[in-house]
Amino acid sequence: DYGTQFAIKKYTLHLGYIHTTREEAIVHIIEVLKELATYAYPKNLMIENMPNDKHIGYSPDEILFIIDQVKASNIKFILDVGHAHVSPFDILDYIRLLRPYLYHFHIHDNDGSGDQHARFGKGTIDFPRFLRELKDYQEYYCLEIIYKNDQELIENAQAFDAFENL
Repeated sequence: DYGTQFAIKKYTLHLGYIHTTREEAIVHIIEVLKELATYAYPKNLMIENMPNDKHIGYSPDEILFIIDQVKASNIKFILDVGHAHVSPFDILDYIRLLRPYLYHFHIHDNDGSGDQHARFGKGTIDFPRFLRELKDYQEYYCLEIIYKNDQELIENAQAFDAFENL
């Protein structure tokens, strides 16, 4: 309701932590998402992939299962590239399996050991590889990088532009 005041059209969802069995948590979140998707329609609700198995929405298959079970046209996928790189799944696994639902992505770098939100080129993510996979992508993305000042922000944008032009 609050987002409606600002004409927000898409919302990022972290589906939460596992506090029961994984199966029970998934059944619960599917029911919640069905209700939320109906209430929020036509606004888009984007499920973000999470970095470890303590979260719901961890694997590409789990996210696809949830989307398929909710069966709502406004349930989408938001790829967090840094989360994918920390997980045991390849970034392209998320893209290839969830491409029909990909509606946004968060881009930042890390070394695979944690969700560092580092500058492009400071970690080990193969940006040219995943950007080639997304060469025809027409939706939004955001740079999700920790920076100290405006000069670092400009440098981050320039570093990303260098990858984008490969």
